[in-house]
Amino acid sequence: MASASEHSKHMFESLKDGHFEHVRRASPGFNFREVGIYGTPLMALMAVDIWIPDELNEVNFQQRVAAARFCMSKGADPLQHVPSNCSHQLTFGERNVPFACNSARSIVSTLQAIWQSMVPQILMGAETEEDAQVLLQEMTTTGDRLRTFDQLFRVPSPRGNPQLPVASDQRGFFSRRWSEILKDYSTADVEILAVTDDGLSLRPDFKSHCHSFVLCKASPVFARLLQEDPSSPKRLELAATGVAIKAFLHLIYTGSFEGSTWPDVPLVVSVARLAAESQTWFVLPALVQHMRCNLSEFTFCPICKFALDFRQDSLLSACQHFVRTYESRVPQSEWVSWSSYLSDHATQDVQQLVYQALHSGHRDCRVTL
Repeated sequence: MASASEHSKHMFESLKDGHFEHVRRASPGFNFREVGIYGTPLMALMAVDIWIPDELNEVNFQQRVAAARFCMSKGADPLQHVPSNCSHQLTFGERNVPFACNSARSIVSTLQAIWQSMVPQILMGAETEEDAQVLLQEMTTTGDRLRTFDQLFRVPSPRGNPQLPVASDQRGFFSRRWSEILKDYSTADVEILAVTDDGLSLRPDFKSHCHSFVLCKASPVFARLLQEDPSSPKRLELAATGVAIKAFLHLIYTGSFEGSTWPDVPLVVSVARLAAESQTWFVLPALVQHMRCNLSEFTFCPICKFALDFRQDSLLSACQHFVRTYESRVPQSEWVSWSSYLSDHATQDVQQLVYQALHSGHRDCRVTL
């Protein structure tokens, strides 16, 4: 098994080489705010000449753009500066631009300023009109690539998968003990059943046992329901799957998911719904932040529906921003396909949010739901 330092070195080399799939595979366990030989992860993507089309073709450039978006979704910060002992420098024309004391965003801004000063000089050096046209096309492409990264880095990036409460190594002992308490049915005095909205058992054989003193401290809703229940053991019926209830209880007891790893987004949304409905506020911020970090065309519908149902304003803003940026950057055929999917599968309120996001500011949109 590779050590942490070897893992980090491999990640920074993969970023510098633009190997997006290697980056995705190596992302578990990597700190996307770490500083390495090429500065930050975002700066490592720009550690070689990616601006001139003769040096890097358009397909590979777009791979780096995708890698930058992925890194930002995992917490990479375009405003993070690196210390003065970072020795890497980027050659841009006749200038050497040091990475030390810079951030990814400031590096791009510096390169844009250099590019603007270079264009007239380069064009004046053309001997024929044909040469001038070739140079103009090349410099235009360079400018477009710089603007792509400048716009990307101007988007506020949410912090990557946040640490859930009581998930740090220092508290691991207590997390394990509370996990054992959750599984200690001999002291449990509450039964939790999974039910559907119409009251029919979702899984007739699913039943979880837990402790009223934990549930009452975690949720005022549970406290009221349990105080009103004279039976022994007390019983709660929750409109969720058994998997979601088990994950929710583990989160309440230990402050982390089982194995201290985030589950798939649909399960996170289900757990967040349970937390919001029961007013278990102390776990909700991390769940909402995780959803913000994992917004995509595949997770948009359940995340947006949750944000609408529970008036999560920051998450709603993130959903609207995602719609606008997704519509502007994908080919029209891909946007039409996603719009069709939304028309068939998204609820009316989700479709309305998409419509409002596209038409805010009277934008000229390609497709209207």
